[in-house]
Amino acid sequence: MVSEPVNLCDVLVLDGRLRQSLATVRSLGSRGVRVAALETCADAPAFSSRWCRYKFVCPAEEGSQEYFGYLMQVLDATGARVLITSSDGTIELLRQHREELEQRVKLALAREPALGIAIDKEQTLDIAGRLGLQVPRGILVSEVSEVHAALCEVGLPAVVKPTRSWTSNEHQGTRLASRLVTTRDEARRTVEELTCLGGKTLFQQFLSGRCEAIAFFYAHGEIMARFAYWARRTDPPLGGTDVMVQSIAVPADTGDLAERLIREIGLEGYALVEFRRDSAGHPYLMEINSRLTAGISHAMYAGVDFPYLLYQWANGERIDVVKNYRTGQWMRYLSGDIATTAASVRQRGRPGVNPPVRAILDFMTSFFVPAQYDYLDWRDPLPAWTATIGWFRSLPQLLGSAFSRGNTLPVPAVPSWEHPATRAVQQQVLQEKKARMSRRLELALAACLYYSGIVKLARWWTQRQGQGLVVLCYHRAQGGYLRQHLLYLRRHYRVLHLEAALEALYQSQKGACQRRKQGTLLALTFDDGYYDNYTEAFALASALQVPITLFLVPGYIDSGSRFWWQEPQYLLQHAQVSEATIGGRIYHLGNADERKTLEQAVETRLRNASSINGREAFLAVMHEELMAPSPARAEEKAALPLNWAEVREMEASSWVSFDAHTMHHPTLSCLIDPAELQYEVSECREILEKQLGHPVRAFAYPIGKGEHIGESGLAAVRAARYNWALTTLHGINTPQTDPHLLHRFVVDADQHWLMIAAKSAGAWDIFMRLCHLPGTVVRNTFSMYVESCLGGR
Repeated sequence: MVSEPVNLCDVLVLDGRLRQSLATVRSLGSRGVRVAALETCADAPAFSSRWCRYKFVCPAEEGSQEYFGYLMQVLDATGARVLITSSDGTIELLRQHREELEQRVKLALAREPALGIAIDKEQTLDIAGRLGLQVPRGILVSEVSEVHAALCEVGLPAVVKPTRSWTSNEHQGTRLASRLVTTRDEARRTVEELTCLGGKTLFQQFLSGRCEAIAFFYAHGEIMARFAYWARRTDPPLGGTDVMVQSIAVPADTGDLAERLIREIGLEGYALVEFRRDSAGHPYLMEINSRLTAGISHAMYAGVDFPYLLYQWANGERIDVVKNYRTGQWMRYLSGDIATTAASVRQRGRPGVNPPVRAILDFMTSFFVPAQYDYLDWRDPLPAWTATIGWFRSLPQLLGSAFSRGNTLPVPAVPSWEHPATRAVQQQVLQEKKARMSRRLELALAACLYYSGIVKLARWWTQRQGQGLVVLCYHRAQGGYLRQHLLYLRRHYRVLHLEAALEALYQSQKGACQRRKQGTLLALTFDDGYYDNYTEAFALASALQVPITLFLVPGYIDSGSRFWWQEPQYLLQHAQVSEATIGGRIYHLGNADERKTLEQAVETRLRNASSINGREAFLAVMHEELMAPSPARAEEKAALPLNWAEVREMEASSWVSFDAHTMHHPTLSCLIDPAELQYEVSECREILEKQLGHPVRAFAYPIGKGEHIGESGLAAVRAARYNWALTTLHGINTPQTDPHLLHRFVVDADQHWLMIAAKSAGAWDIFMRLCHLPGTVVRNTFSMYVESCLGGR
């Protein structure tokens, strides 16, 4: 994680994938509040907002202790004063660590015990009954054997609700949703699934009337704002996310009762009280939501800015009282509306679900209703595009489910810890299938770019613009396609050693026309210095007479040790224990999911290490905890570092040159000690110059993205007086490119030469930019598509 000065932002918003988190970012950011966002996925819509200043992607699972540890690091780095969250999992995590968190940040959460009462439906309905609110007839069920008695009391159809939306045990946590059941078998399966992690369920009578909700902001004993709406459609159809709603005046028969309930509980902050009417129009209390819901964007559109009120309240500021809002305003969540229409087709014939023809007709006629569309804001358009791309990823699965009647109740998931071996094998097979299909799809796209002439056009255009330099960044040399890469590149580019190519790039503009005739410059670089760079890349470079450049990490040369980024996978593959306690959490290594989570946690800890000694100490602890053997094995040799004899042999050939890549490959932006940072950058050059006998003028940043370099890393490289420094930011270099922030295209030796042709010409990145998708997201899109296709096999 980037180490930066404190007070970078005012508010940290969690759960950036949610609509309410995006609405929060927009609300606060448009008012001049500095906002950062934290999420577990890189394509969260909130990240795309123009008002999101800083974006943090947590590698750990939401609600886990590793997530909390990462959150604490982000708070330290940003100095955020207020923390706002929108999901049940993170709220539960914050409740567990509330005392520790409140020492450094203000939580925009209601106080205990009011928050605990609101989260627990059993306690909420008990208080509501005492206040005279009507509640659906219901009975608590904690195990399958009690289902028969519950159905005798409630009847069928019935709604089965978890008493708490988020539940967990020592193995995992998950969010649970209500289900409609129409048969006894369906009821038993539902209870079995909803109680597999413990907890209770609530059987309630089925009500299919109009769904209404009243949102309140309650603070200091006063109601500061009210907002009411009714939901024309929800996803799923019988209750869930509101997808087509209209603002209304606070109903006379529920407004005062809902306010009394909020006051009785003492639930400060934002609260949404939901009602469902029966066929006679009588309202019944369904639940209270104590977290920000997706309805806040509708409220903001109508004139009630709940996120800003929440910020004022949490920050101790004077709260703006909102007395009125616009009624009759429609808000539509289009992708959710498509999903609920598809669900109506899939669940045709179920109680309370519109017939397919009516559902489709309602969907189409809604386009003629003047409405504000969720995500869409002309002042901030990118989140709508991000959300649209995310919807297209799930389109194959959505279309498949819409026309498959099947069983409307999902088959209960087997807890992952019950059959770890079987689950691990299944996951491995699925991952291999996904990887193969992803590669085929990428290759098909590259072939289209090449054989359509786009790659040739991109090469011509680059050459036409004047002198340019393409730098390719390899790591390993094994893969089988490197020979084809070199043959293609030698034919279409002027391939030079890196330093020679950079000198040619930055020389005077005289003779520009002549250089255009000679072709675009290209340099081939290999980072880190693996042994297979000697056995494969050096052999091919010598045979084909193609110059290459290796960036070396002297601290690893002659060590015979694995590079630190190889350790997480090695540790988990060779662990001799069945469980391990890391950071206060117990990981069951027989569970494939927990093994992967632990591997990611170890990798993150190593990547974000604040010192080399700290990194090595943590690795020693991990080897001891997992009882994994430390010495490298013979079969690992191709992935181990070079030795000095091999370096000098390559240097003598004149086809391989060498440059610096730090002493021990740390993430420069994470190093705390300025002296250690300068040592890592400067000492590696001194050692290389001593061993090679000539100046070393170029440097490659470890990992190489902006967040890994940081201002401190860039300053250290400039202070060390390197002539040039290379990142892994994609692009073609020109004489105007900052010599200490040069671009490289990251490629692999196992990629087909068509991919190399598309990437080296810049055509691949141009295509991605036209789609507003970075290459990693395209790979994820392919992965999601492949997963949905394989899911039906």
